[in-house]
Amino acid sequence: MILFSVSNSALKDEPTNVLYMGQDNSLSFIFSVNTGSTTFYPGDLIQLRVQTGQLGSPGNVTMQTDANWEFAYNSIAGYDVFSFKAKQLVKITPLDTYTLQLNNLQPANLSLDFAFISQYQLGGRRESGTKAPMIISNPPGDLLDLVGVLAFTAFINGDQDGALQIKDNNIYISSQDLDPPIANSIHLNIAYSGEQPLATQWGKETPTITFFFTYGEEAYDLTDDINVNDKKPPQPYNALTSAWNIKAALSGKFKSYWNLEASTYNSEGDYPFWTLTPGSGNIDLFTKDAPSLELEFSHIISILPSGVALMYVQWNHIPGYYDSALVIPLQKQTTKPQILHFECSNADQQTPEALQLSWTIFAANKLMLQWDGNLRSKQIPITYDSDNLQLTYSGNDNSIMPDQLLSNLVYWVEDSQGQSGQQETLPITVQNLPRPQLSQFNAVYQQDQQGNWTIEFSWLAQDLGEGYYFQLNGTQLDPSLIKTGPYTNNGYPFSYTHQISEAIVASTFELVATDTGNHRSGNATVVPVVPAAFIPQITGFTATLERDGDNNPQVQFAATMNQVLDNARVYVTSRLGACALSLDTNSGAWRGTQQVGPAAPVQSDYILHAGNLANGPENSSRLQTGFSVAQEFSCWPEKFMPMDMVLSPDKQRVYVLSSDGNFTCHLSYFDPENIDNQIDIATFNVYQFGYYGTNPPVFSLSVAPDDSQVMLTAPELIVAVVLSGSDPAVMLVSKLAGGMEARFASLNNIIGYNGLKLYLFNPDPEYFPIYKNLMPYEFRQFNAGSDTPTYTALAMRPDGQRGFVGAQYGNDGRVYWFDTDPNNTGNPIAHCIDGCNQICGLAMAGNNWMYAIYQGSNNNVQLFAFDTTSGQPYDQSCAVAFGVFTSNDMIIAVSSDNSFVAVANYNNKLAWLLTGAWDMNTPPALRQDKMLNQQLLNGCSKVFARDNSRLFVAGFEAGGNACILVLEPVFS
Repeated sequence: MILFSVSNSALKDEPTNVLYMGQDNSLSFIFSVNTGSTTFYPGDLIQLRVQTGQLGSPGNVTMQTDANWEFAYNSIAGYDVFSFKAKQLVKITPLDTYTLQLNNLQPANLSLDFAFISQYQLGGRRESGTKAPMIISNPPGDLLDLVGVLAFTAFINGDQDGALQIKDNNIYISSQDLDPPIANSIHLNIAYSGEQPLATQWGKETPTITFFFTYGEEAYDLTDDINVNDKKPPQPYNALTSAWNIKAALSGKFKSYWNLEASTYNSEGDYPFWTLTPGSGNIDLFTKDAPSLELEFSHIISILPSGVALMYVQWNHIPGYYDSALVIPLQKQTTKPQILHFECSNADQQTPEALQLSWTIFAANKLMLQWDGNLRSKQIPITYDSDNLQLTYSGNDNSIMPDQLLSNLVYWVEDSQGQSGQQETLPITVQNLPRPQLSQFNAVYQQDQQGNWTIEFSWLAQDLGEGYYFQLNGTQLDPSLIKTGPYTNNGYPFSYTHQISEAIVASTFELVATDTGNHRSGNATVVPVVPAAFIPQITGFTATLERDGDNNPQVQFAATMNQVLDNARVYVTSRLGACALSLDTNSGAWRGTQQVGPAAPVQSDYILHAGNLANGPENSSRLQTGFSVAQEFSCWPEKFMPMDMVLSPDKQRVYVLSSDGNFTCHLSYFDPENIDNQIDIATFNVYQFGYYGTNPPVFSLSVAPDDSQVMLTAPELIVAVVLSGSDPAVMLVSKLAGGMEARFASLNNIIGYNGLKLYLFNPDPEYFPIYKNLMPYEFRQFNAGSDTPTYTALAMRPDGQRGFVGAQYGNDGRVYWFDTDPNNTGNPIAHCIDGCNQICGLAMAGNNWMYAIYQGSNNNVQLFAFDTTSGQPYDQSCAVAFGVFTSNDMIIAVSSDNSFVAVANYNNKLAWLLTGAWDMNTPPALRQDKMLNQQLLNGCSKVFARDNSRLFVAGFEAGGNACILVLEPVFS
């Protein structure tokens, strides 16, 4: 930017920007630059303007000869315009200024706002210039110099209070963003030193003293004079820095003798000034008794560069003194932010209390505080009233609570540019520091758009001591992850985001704050409200069959989950009801145990339920039960095939009835937990009448409810009778105890006799173990009908009160039931169901239910159930098709609670498990247990469910010897 000033060539002392009335003046117009260079090329233009009417005969003004420029005068839109047009290249640098001189300049009147305004046209582009104010005075002549009797002394920023003095006597520059602005003041003292009054009378012209400053954009300007009404200002209007906002006022005890009037904005050329005139009662101006006057200029805000600005004092029409002026330099200076005063009224405390702070700062926009070993900090922004701007700013604060016995409060200020003032330290002493205090401990679940969950914790803490840390449920929190804020009346605010990534989420959170210096802790607890959308994510669900200390079986469940509360509602359901799971804090898994026994069997399906709310949403997972071979034991004696097995009521023995396939049977038992320790009871022969038939004998084995008797039947099915037409022989071997009456039924296939013979026995113990020539006690015989059936299956109720038989009449398979009570004289035979090609197997499910397996057309084997009390079967549409078999050699067994039905087939070497309750007209689920492979089931003759937790399966080893397999449940 081009700098512009004006000087009267006839004057050597300041001020030189003076035009004398009544004479021609020669003025030098000086152009310069601070940095860089400016070059005028041929055709470039300089224009100097002054308001029309302020110069007398402006057309007579001439330019002193300068070959570089062409001069012209014009009157344009209320201005007298002097133009300089470059005829050749002119260059201006910081070391090489350029001066143009005009002659014959004569002021038309004693104007108080006379100024030359520069403007430039460089390379066809118009550029704004600056103003150069002029002092219009009468020439000295024989009059006196007023400077000899009136002294003008300026004190900058001198109205400060007491110890807060800034003594540099500078105008301080505000930062560019004016936050906060520095409002300077100038105190001008006018002092009269004469013994006589300064003036006793004057003519029509009133004495005046005028004050104004240099205005513009440069270092020698005090501030800018841009007005809000300027249409084309050289820079943006700034309400804070505009000189039109400078306030001036009279002060002192003699101010009533004078009048002070400020100029008003009228046109583009105006700049602000203030005129002092005597009051109506002031006829002497200054006297020995009233020798002084005080002026106060305030709201002086500048953002211009450092330098020396000027204050002009101009006087006119003072009798006996010539018009003149003087210049008062004003040093403009940048400054550093500083604290002028800082105080804490309660720095020495008995117990912690909020620090009572007060301060006065200068050239800064915020106060910085650190305390508690610099662990805590606070930034206090400086606020101000724009209608009451100040040189310095004061404030107070009572929000800081000390947390250490001995600590230093470090304080300093910063300005808006980040420049820091000097740090100071104030010792803070607390005699008795309490343990840390926690309050307003809150926790809120949050879910982001990706479905990830966090818990947002917040709390207030105080009395934290010299050093501290926080623990959340026993885990120390990383300080870098904790957010903190400025102190409040209840403590420091903290916040922490807990990422939910672990499997187990605590439902209750305990926060502990520990003062490491004083070894004291404080705690707080929160139970956050759980949103309904926050539910467990099941990652694993397993079950195993274990045994307790009394060798009782039990199913042990284990589940692993994510996002599950440690007090979540986790349970497993089955037909038996619910089994609650609890958290194993060591492993993080959820565990539960369900006892297994006659009243609580192993179930086919287990469903895991997990929810974080008592009645809220849940996730679930299902396990199904299968069976796998756990042990394999050889039968003894060798080549004997187990035909029937039964478990004692006290679960201590498994009784086994086996046969060699010809005439010999073997009865033994073993400990179910030590099957190798087999104990023989008896070996006996099956007595044969006539020749041996092709159908295998029907065996049955049972044990008394109190484990006092083992009862068995091993009849032979005879295809011919060779005795003398008498009743067929039935072989029965029983072991009785306590004189208990036992009822058994056996059957015989008799060719040549039209009917089924059913026999009831109450054996006498003295004939044990083998009856060779049997004459039964209380023997009864019942006719089955006139047809000649083939009897294929036999079953007996556990209470012995009713029996069931499967009979085949050609292609018509039937199931009959009969009453075994010997006192029942009625016909015991009842027809239960028919229409079956062949009854393959019968099995009791308690006293009231029976499962029957039969073979229909195309060898399609089916299963159905019926009520044995009424003899009424379910609708056969409920029958379950097992598959197609090549043989009707089917074996069926039922667990004691009817939860499992096991079926085996010799030729197909397969087994099925029918699982679940059979509701009316709704068959249970049926599936093949593929864990029973054909090699182990080769030669299978019986499947039996053991105490609702195991299966004993009869089969053959790879070498051909008979064996017993122990199958245990597996869950998948």
